[in-house]
Amino acid sequence: MKRKKAFIIVVSVFAVLFIVLGAGLYIARPKHVYAEYTVCSAEGETKEVILDVTVHKKWFVKKQLLAVWKLTGTITFDGTEYVDPYGVYNKNHELWKGGGAIQFVVPTLSPIDLRQKIDLNMKNEDLEAISLLVDDGSRQVFYFGPADTVEKQKEISDDMVNNGESWIIGGY
Repeated sequence: MKRKKAFIIVVSVFAVLFIVLGAGLYIARPKHVYAEYTVCSAEGETKEVILDVTVHKKWFVKKQLLAVWKLTGTITFDGTEYVDPYGVYNKNHELWKGGGAIQFVVPTLSPIDLRQKIDLNMKNEDLEAISLLVDDGSRQVFYFGPADTVEKQKEISDDMVNNGESWIIGGY
């Protein structure tokens, strides 16, 4: 009888561990997102954006409990393709060592001369809404989307300011 109870306890512990491990792996898996947006600036300028990215999430990085987010892939903004610098300039770069903004660049011959870049912020990992800071080397403009009017752009901008906890701002 004692052996039967011990067996049930051991099997139960392994079953719970298996379920927890499986759920953790499912949550942390990379997620591919392909989305097309119209984005709008505060001045009412609209542009077309295509995101073809993979969202990476990793837990317990730099002794932080919260997840660290990175994106790889491409952003096509108004016909210009921006890529993640990890895949272009240093294929062996540890994805999780860097931090800061989730940034995409127009590739150049020199990784030091990156004048055209986009910093991306996103509302949740499904990219329900996005904020782009586009730097073309001469000026910087914020765009918010999906928005085709200044009113919708302002609504998303206000949501980012007022509900920042639902936004993924930068790389961590």
